[in-house]
Amino acid sequence: MEKIIINLSIDKDNNITIKNNKLNKEFIIDYQSKMLNAQDVYDVFNFKKDNSYEIKSDIDNLQDEKIKEYYNDIINLFESIKNELNELDFSDGK
Repeated sequence: MEKIIINLSIDKDNNITIKNNKLNKEFIIDYQSKMLNAQDVYDVFNFKKDNSYEIKSDIDNLQDEKIKEYYNDIINLFESIKNELNELDFSDGK
C-alpha cells in the first residue's frame, strides 16, 4: 500500500493550495471566488485502490480566527474525502 500525502497550505492572500507532492499535481482555491472544481479534487487525489491517503496542513500557523474557520472547513472537506477513499472496500472483486 502506498501512502499519498495531500498538502494544504494557505498564502498571505488566503488562497489555499492543495498539492499531491508525489505526482506534483496541485490546484488553488482562490479566496475571492472560493470555487472548488470536482475534477481538480479527483486529479489531485489520483485515486488508486492500493493507495492510502493522508492530509497535512499548516492551519496552526494562522492567527485570524475567521480565516482559520474558513480554512478548517476546507480541511474538513478533504479529510472526509480522504476517509471515504481509505475506507473503500474492494473485497467483492470490483
